[in-house]
Amino acid sequence: MGLADARAIRGRFRCCIIAKRLPSRWAAVSEGERAVLASVNGVQRAMSELVTSMSGGRKKLLFANLRGASYYLLFAVPAILLLVFFFFLPLWEVLQQSFGGSGGFTLDNYDKALNNDFYRMLWRNTSEYSVSTTVISLILGYPVAYYLASSSGWRRALVLVAVIIPFLTHFVAQTSIWRIVLGRRGWINETLVDTGIIAEPLEILFTRFAVMVGVVQTYLPFMILCIYAGMLGIPRGLTMVAAGLGATPFRNFRRVYLPLSMPGVWAGVLLVFVLSVGSFAAQDILGGIQNRGIASYLRGGGGLNAALAMLLLVAILALFFIFVRFIGFGPIYRAGEAFMRSAPVAFGEARGRRVVLSIVVALVGLYLLLPTFIVVILSFNDSSFVWFPPRGFTLKWYGTYFNGDDPLADWTGSTIRSLEIAVLVVILSLVLGGLVSYGLVRGRYPGKPIINSLMLVPLVIPTVVIAEAIFRLYFFNEYMRSFMGTIPGFVFPHTVLALPYVVIILTATFRNADEVHEQAAMSLGANRFTTFHRIILPQILPGLAIAGFLAFLVSFNEVVIALFLKTRLFQTLPMNIWGGRVAEYGPMMGAASTIVMLMAVILLVGVIYLRRRAVRRTG
Repeated sequence: MGLADARAIRGRFRCCIIAKRLPSRWAAVSEGERAVLASVNGVQRAMSELVTSMSGGRKKLLFANLRGASYYLLFAVPAILLLVFFFFLPLWEVLQQSFGGSGGFTLDNYDKALNNDFYRMLWRNTSEYSVSTTVISLILGYPVAYYLASSSGWRRALVLVAVIIPFLTHFVAQTSIWRIVLGRRGWINETLVDTGIIAEPLEILFTRFAVMVGVVQTYLPFMILCIYAGMLGIPRGLTMVAAGLGATPFRNFRRVYLPLSMPGVWAGVLLVFVLSVGSFAAQDILGGIQNRGIASYLRGGGGLNAALAMLLLVAILALFFIFVRFIGFGPIYRAGEAFMRSAPVAFGEARGRRVVLSIVVALVGLYLLLPTFIVVILSFNDSSFVWFPPRGFTLKWYGTYFNGDDPLADWTGSTIRSLEIAVLVVILSLVLGGLVSYGLVRGRYPGKPIINSLMLVPLVIPTVVIAEAIFRLYFFNEYMRSFMGTIPGFVFPHTVLALPYVVIILTATFRNADEVHEQAAMSLGANRFTTFHRIILPQILPGLAIAGFLAFLVSFNEVVIALFLKTRLFQTLPMNIWGGRVAEYGPMMGAASTIVMLMAVILLVGVIYLRRRAVRRTG
């Protein structure tokens, strides 16, 4: 049998793996034909390896006709263009305005921003809140993250629910609930007075303590997930070897486990610190004028606000590049792998210590879930005033939501508008983020760290700074003014915010995808569409679902940009929830927040189902 006959045999089975018809067809092949086919495939693999080695090890997979791996840089071009027009260009406008804009160059705005006593107080408050939030979140988050990484079954599932639920409940509603808990006539004060522990209600609300309670509860889940992601990357054998060599549990933790978990710790510290710097909801809702930070005063159009925004931006970027220089991108991308992995990692410990750890985790979980629990209960409150516990139960607030009888807000219209924006953001961010992630994983080209930095920068820039920049771009540019109060005007900034999350998840997904299947499909003659549809897409589908879910949450719950871009006729659902943050409007806000949470839970269940289905298919 010659080479021509071997090619004929191979032609009979081309793409048979993709078509899932290999077993039945392979049985009809004689032993001689199998041997010839195996030898031909062996020759082809040898030639492929030779060509690969001669080309410097470059991998040409789905896009096999590219001249070189550096062409994968082109995959990042669409995302870079989006960032240029809706991130860097707006920031450039803010920079110009901070130096006086068209009125001439001046440093007066920066002089006032740094030397005025009032703004010095704001800078001091911002730094204190950020550092305190980061430290407290680390102290509370590390035990929870360790419990997640070292547990399995229903215990880990229960703790994960407590960590994820705050993401599904709108943060404005959660923060507003603390007014009910911490107020003079709130739940805590009434309980303490009724039990005789105190004679007069405590002044807790509108203090720094109240602000810290709200801020930490909002950002603690980010710290937990980042540390948890770092712990999942710890090889279990290292702690087992240390224990086998006689190391005590404490020494094992201090000398082995803790140093290996530090990349996740640093990633969580960076993310929580940056997010808390740009936070203003807790200060506005729970704190007085003396307890607010810089972010609370970045909602104007003057040069002074531009100078404040640029000073805040420079400080955050300096921290980000220091992190990238000494820590790298690994911990950030490893956070994406936490959603794709599930194996527990732990070392032996005494039963008493495990009991103490379980008690700490239970208390932290109660702290995270308490606002969500009260939000749901208040949505059934019979009175338009906030009473907790409710003195009567009703469904009228849900009826008002769906019937559109509320004279203060168009709930159904704003919900539909937010859904339209979120769906478009999911589609756009998955397309752009998928291209970037594929190029980052598959390609080898100079400047890849720069692309990494560009994709992650929006994640570490306070949202209030981005919103300020987008507002200036739209309002002061006659060509962009028509974007104010429109769906495209919201979609592009929301995509900028969602893109880093999508890139992190999809990059981890492509790294875990098996390249051998992709190479086999291409070598068997499958075209690009068939390879993507039958080989690549099934492998990355769980990652796409998770990335899309995160993009949906980022857009659907986004309120800061809405504060800047809203008009009288165009408001999103988060903007209406923000308007309902006052106590007298609480039950309607609770009903809307509960509906939002239910929609997010339905999406999350779908994501979990897709992930489990993919795991079963891959064995």
